[in-house]
Amino acid sequence: MTANENSCKDTQKSEKSYLEQRLSELGITDEKNRFKVLKYPEWRFFTDDGKGNIRINYLALDGQPFTYMDGRKEIEFARTRFQSPKDPKHKYDQPKGTETFPFFTPIILGKYKKKETIKTIFVTEGEFKAFKLSMLGVPCVGIGGVQNFKSASKDRLHPDLIKILEDCQVENVVLLFDRDCLETKWEDGKDLAQRPNNFFSALNTFNELLKPYDKQLYFSHISSNCREKGIDDLLCSLNNDDAEKCLEELHSLLVGAKNRQYIETYQITGTSSAKIKAIFGLNDVQEFYELHKEELENHDFIFSGKPYYIENGKAVLSWGGAEKNFILVGNDYYQKVVDKSPFGDNEINLYKREKGIIKGRFGQKFVNTIPIYDGFTNIPENDPDKYRQDIISEKSGIKSRLYNIYRPLEWKPIEGEWPTTEKFLHHIFDYPNTQGKPMFGFILDWLQIVYTNPTQPLPCICLVSKERETGKSTFLEFIHLIFSENFRVLDSERIGSRFNESWAGKLVIGVDESLIDPENKGIVANTLKTLITNKTINSEGKGTANKPIANIAKLIMCSNDETNFIKIESEENRYAIVKVGTIQGKDPDFLSKMKAEIPAFLFYLKNRELHHERKDRLWFDPKEFETEALRKIQERTAPMLERHIKGVIREQFEYSEKETLKFPYSFIKERVLIRYNRADTEKIKDWLHDAGYKTGNSNTYTYYDESGKEYSSNDKPRLYTFHRADFIAHPESKGK
Repeated sequence: MTANENSCKDTQKSEKSYLEQRLSELGITDEKNRFKVLKYPEWRFFTDDGKGNIRINYLALDGQPFTYMDGRKEIEFARTRFQSPKDPKHKYDQPKGTETFPFFTPIILGKYKKKETIKTIFVTEGEFKAFKLSMLGVPCVGIGGVQNFKSASKDRLHPDLIKILEDCQVENVVLLFDRDCLETKWEDGKDLAQRPNNFFSALNTFNELLKPYDKQLYFSHISSNCREKGIDDLLCSLNNDDAEKCLEELHSLLVGAKNRQYIETYQITGTSSAKIKAIFGLNDVQEFYELHKEELENHDFIFSGKPYYIENGKAVLSWGGAEKNFILVGNDYYQKVVDKSPFGDNEINLYKREKGIIKGRFGQKFVNTIPIYDGFTNIPENDPDKYRQDIISEKSGIKSRLYNIYRPLEWKPIEGEWPTTEKFLHHIFDYPNTQGKPMFGFILDWLQIVYTNPTQPLPCICLVSKERETGKSTFLEFIHLIFSENFRVLDSERIGSRFNESWAGKLVIGVDESLIDPENKGIVANTLKTLITNKTINSEGKGTANKPIANIAKLIMCSNDETNFIKIESEENRYAIVKVGTIQGKDPDFLSKMKAEIPAFLFYLKNRELHHERKDRLWFDPKEFETEALRKIQERTAPMLERHIKGVIREQFEYSEKETLKFPYSFIKERVLIRYNRADTEKIKDWLHDAGYKTGNSNTYTYYDESGKEYSSNDKPRLYTFHRADFIAHPESKGK
């Protein structure tokens, strides 16, 4: 067959099927596609699979279809070439569980049938490439992948290949690959040695498996001077004369011959593995770089699992920035690890590492580059321009370098609108205090102080409701989105454990009451009191010493129990209790919309004027966050005597419209004993004294009986003064 049979016909692809297009491109006529197969007069190598793909049919050496067993059924073997593969790396497919077979072309089948001598046989990846060469008189076998020349056991060549080698007295075997087998394409994070290693492995393995048969193995590939990748496309692009020259170069096994234009050839038999590796530049990274200098000179790259950069023409081992991920604090090494959340929120946390493990991975030189700190510190700063990871502290001429465990926020404030956030905060914090003022202004101040003045202690926010779908958990999630690694949600086990290193020093701590064991409520309450007001707490991890650390915690609790989720004494002023109602018309994208508004919301917090002046250690006047919900909890969890004293006084205010009432001790005692006959009357005075009530001048007073009827006393005892606001909430503070 002459090279002029190589002509490739122009096609109007829109009018032809994928099979027709491909066969026409390769010059495969219907006559050339046919083969005489017993009982199959219409048998063809390439057919349509009925789905627009190409079915590639295989023949065994006896000229009959290759078959395999599917259970008890014998089925003809074929591979599929997809017209539109879903995965660019998965263009071909074959029946599940089947082994790989060689694709025998017409010229191979004909010569094997007659047992004709084949001096040189070619093996190439791809059935179309093999068939195109066969049409041009080249004895070629196709394989489905560069490694698919082995037997099912993988320990020898495929038995049919061995039959051809022996029965046709083959002298030379040429493994023919595409042009890009020696090329590399840089991609960020891609190990550039992986692909050439696959080709080297194929060559080296073929060489080893061929040794028992005393044959010469050669490796050929399309020259890098060519635009086309495969031998089939190359031959299609050439005119008759150039196609003849290409075939001459293919058959010429003179290694190192000059003036080659289309085919490069290497002798593999008798060549060491190191020399075969050198073809692909795999002996060392510098060799690889020299081979691919044009592609790599402007890139850092990965070679055999290790990162490199180029310096003065040399490939230098890099750590890919890994040196920035480790610190040495005191005697302990830590690695910064990005923990992946299933919800898409990544966090950077510190994990202890052994020096020996680090040295084993990166070497001693790497260990020497790890930044050294004298200790940890916790300096919160939410302004990205002012945040510092390294903190230098100095006293009495001594300087220390400290590692700041506070993490910078990822958000940059940008002026804008935040309607979804505003609507959500109104839903939760329009709940009034006992003075009838909505808590909305309070929460904006609270959030502003957390953001702009993070060391200022603040009251604990408690969101309570028996109802579902209220937004309590959404509020925690929203705060988490803002403060990221500086936020933690605690359960019973973590809040009650002395091993608190994972959350000690966090800016905001969420406590979900549903995660709290009822038996641990006392421990939780004591821990919370400490976190609200103490300037330092002890941080301790498993295997690490107890050390003091700055406490900057702001607390948010959520509970389904409106009256008894925690014990709050009457004089306690650390908790802002807010009763939350059900969200009307809930939007499933509510949280994602609020997330998008965070930069605008932070800009607002950064630039607004605080509504409340600093009045107390927790900034706010306790009256500003005293609510009816708080009083209910205080009364429910208060001692029995206290609850009855308050009940007596509240009952009098409920019958009266006055803002102030006065009663003597004797009246209070009498009414308490009616309610609680086991009361220790001496403790009534103690409670009144401890609560700050003092007797004034002697005078008459009015009181009410159980029916609400008013009476006046003729006696003039010394009287305690009580204010309505301390016992009856403002009419507007009854909640939603």
